[in-house]
Amino acid sequence: VVARAAAAQRRARPARVWVGESGGAYNSGHAVLSGAFADGFWYAPFLGANARGGAGAVCRQTLLGGGYALLNRSTLEPRPDFFVAALFARLMGARVLAVSLSPAAPARASAGDAPAPTAFVHCARQPQGTHGGVTLLVVNPTAEAVLLELPDDAVPRAEYRLTAAGGKLTAHHSELNGRPLAAAPDGSLPELAPVIVRGGSKCELTVGAQSITFFVLPARPGSECAAGAEVERVNV
Repeated sequence: VVARAAAAQRRARPARVWVGESGGAYNSGHAVLSGAFADGFWYAPFLGANARGGAGAVCRQTLLGGGYALLNRSTLEPRPDFFVAALFARLMGARVLAVSLSPAAPARASAGDAPAPTAFVHCARQPQGTHGGVTLLVVNPTAEAVLLELPDDAVPRAEYRLTAAGGKLTAHHSELNGRPLAAAPDGSLPELAPVIVRGGSKCELTVGAQSITFFVLPARPGSECAAGAEVERVNV
């Protein structure tokens, strides 16, 4: 028995935590908010926090069915959180880096208990150019834009800015860099194309009000996100 137990222990692989049935509200979600753009203000930080904590996968409750589904169950149209998940999986690698927002950078919420901006940084899932890449996710639920000053150059960079359709946080559609996100008549998904920024301030980023933004930045040569460093997959 001891020999078998020892053999089993040698063959065992390290366990990883998976997050299952994650949703913003219990009992099939909130009828208005769970499918709205505003839901992304908890969902995007939830993905970032679980990646930071070492979760191997985050399972959304649900893909189809209930008020918190990623797809509209009547039309199968993707909801805003679908595109949050798609961009997170496409751009955020498994290597998580430390990040903090200085007190002066994010505008603190001035009304009620509204949350302040949050940020997450990973090695990029799809490195840019010859120097690798870093993906910075900034979630800004406040009504004011946020100016970030970075220690390294931020150009050239790719920007993916998600905002609510028509500026209404209860909208069940979102926009990417000002363009509506909707499935084509044949059901195919829209292209998730970034805006490429090559000029302007080298070390400053502006994060729009009430937005969820992914910035893919060049990595510092020789850093852990530089070309040649291992970049793994994140399961969302």
